[in-house]
Amino acid sequence: MNVRLLVDADRPAAARIYVAGLLGEEIRPLMPRNVKEAEAIFTELIQPSATSWVAESDDEEIVGVALCRQSRGPSPNMISWRVFRRYLPLAAAMRAWMVSNYFYRVRIDAGAVHLQSLIVKDQWQGRGVGAMLVRFVCDEARRHGSRTVSLNVV
Repeated sequence: MNVRLLVDADRPAAARIYVAGLLGEEIRPLMPRNVKEAEAIFTELIQPSATSWVAESDDEEIVGVALCRQSRGPSPNMISWRVFRRYLPLAAAMRAWMVSNYFYRVRIDAGAVHLQSLIVKDQWQGRGVGAMLVRFVCDEARRHGSRTVSLNVV
């Protein structure tokens, strides 16, 4: 198992894992019923950054994703009116925008890293991937001088 920075080429695989994790969750009804459309939305919403990571198996399959941001970083992943409006009818785009702002826009103190989303592929859950990603995020944050790592659980 290896953890590395999330890069642009990882976005479709990360989106597939993310959408699969949303099926049946409260936020899922806000997304298109067509899984491919939902994956297209999240492929655009998930953006590489200096603090977002993927866990890959020994055969280089992406099995987990940790999307993070720092206090001085850009607006978080998962909030983009432009993307919502491109894929969703107006009312659905407005709901997705409001829910995304509620779930993902948090105040981050100076010197902190916020673990915005942690996603592990279904068949890899219960095998320590999530714990490994959380430890990695904490270790990297500490290594780069961050004093705290925060997360919200929804």
